[in-house]
Amino acid sequence: MSSVPGAGLYEFRDSRVERLVADLDRSIKFNPAHETALLVPSIVVVANAGLRRWLPLELARARQRHGQRGVVADLQTLLPSAYFKKLGRRVLGAPTQGMDAYESAALPFRIYSELGRIKDPQLDAYLGGDSSNEAGRAVRRWGMAQRLAQLYAEYMIYRPDWLSDWQRNSSPQIAGVPVSPTFVPELWRRLAAADGLHRGAFLQKLAEEIDRKGVPALVDESDSAPVHVFGFTHMPQVELAVWSAIAKHRPVFMYLPDPADVHWTGIAHLYHDRRDALQADDYEQVKLLENDLQANVHPLLRSWSRLGQHFFMQLENLELHSLAAYQDKDQDRQLESNSRLHAVQHSIRANDIEALHVDTDSADFSLRVH
Repeated sequence: MSSVPGAGLYEFRDSRVERLVADLDRSIKFNPAHETALLVPSIVVVANAGLRRWLPLELARARQRHGQRGVVADLQTLLPSAYFKKLGRRVLGAPTQGMDAYESAALPFRIYSELGRIKDPQLDAYLGGDSSNEAGRAVRRWGMAQRLAQLYAEYMIYRPDWLSDWQRNSSPQIAGVPVSPTFVPELWRRLAAADGLHRGAFLQKLAEEIDRKGVPALVDESDSAPVHVFGFTHMPQVELAVWSAIAKHRPVFMYLPDPADVHWTGIAHLYHDRRDALQADDYEQVKLLENDLQANVHPLLRSWSRLGQHFFMQLENLELHSLAAYQDKDQDRQLESNSRLHAVQHSIRANDIEALHVDTDSADFSLRVH
C-alpha cells in the first residue's frame, strides 16, 4: 500500500497479532494530515484496556527491531466507548446526557429501587413474602438487581431490538414465545422511562446520523484519514453498523486476529443452516449439519466462542476489502519445529486436523494443559 485508499471498510487479517502490528505500522505512515502537521495522531480504536497499553509499546519495539528509533508519538489509542462518545458529541450534539443512568455504576441501584414497586408473584416468591425478615429480603433484592443489571447491559448491546419491543409492547414475545418471567420487560419499561439513551440505542442513532450526514474529524486530522480498529475478535452488530456507516465516508482499517488462515466463507453456511434448522425444529437436519461440522471444521475452531464465529461470518456479508489477509505467508505457515505447540497452531491455521499427527519428542513440554 503506497497511499491511503478511498472510503471503505478494509481488513488486515492474520492468526499472529505481531504481523497485524507490522501492518498497522505501515498503514499509519500514510496519514494525510502528516503532510502539514507531523504530530497529528492517527486514531486507533482497540478492543480492550490491555491492548491499549500493549500496542504502543509493541509498535516501538517493532520499529526498533527494524533499525528505527523506538519512539511512537503519532498514535492516539481509544477504547470503543470513548471513541463513540467523542464521535457522538460531534455528530449528535449532546447524546450522552442520560446515558450514565444505564451504566454499571447506577443501573443496579435503579433496579433495586424499582423492584420494590413491582407486584409480581414470581418476584415476591423469590424475594420472600415474609416481611418479618426484611434484612434477608433486602439482600436477595440487591442480588437480583445486580444480576438483572448485567442481563440488561448485555441486551443493550446484543439485543437492542428486544428492549425496543419491550418498551412498545405490554405483552412482548421472543420467537413467538411470551417473555418469562413477565416482570423483566415491565421492569425495563420503568427503567427506560427515564430521559436519555442506553448504549445500544445511542449506537443505532449514531449509525443512522453518520450514514446521513457523514463523519467529522475528532482531532486535527484530515477528513480522509483512516480510522484504525485493532484487535477485535468479536463485535456487537450495533457497533459494526457504526463502523460500516463511517466507512461510507472515510477509510476504516480493521486489524483482525483470526485463529484460522482459511476464510470463514467456506464453513459459514453450515452454521447458518444449523441455526435455521433449529428455529424450524428440524432436528434431523440439525443432526446432519452437526455431522458436516464434525467433518469439515477443526474441533478447536468449532469450540471457539460463538461470538467470534458470528463476528467473522457477519464480516463476510459486508463489502470488505482485503489488504493483507492470508497473503505471502507460506513461509510463515511452515512448522517452525516439530513441537506439539507448533503442530496445534499450524493445524488450526490451516483448518487441518491431520496436521496434528506429527512425531514429537516425549520430553516436549511446549504445550501443557493445566
